[in-house]
Amino acid sequence: MFASFIAGSIVGVVLIALKIKSRKDALPFAPFLIGGALFGLLYGQRVVDWYLSSFII
Repeated sequence: MFASFIAGSIVGVVLIALKIKSRKDALPFAPFLIGGALFGLLYGQRVVDWYLSSFII
């Protein structure tokens, strides 16, 4: 889910900055949820392992 929020935010900010969309326009979130789910399925364990290894000294 976190990857979905990050990806959606980045794309939204870029679209607003390029004046393709305005702040009042809707941006579909489902494609980002699907992308985040696929990212989690494919790379989730690697991300968790990396995150937990950063705490081990």
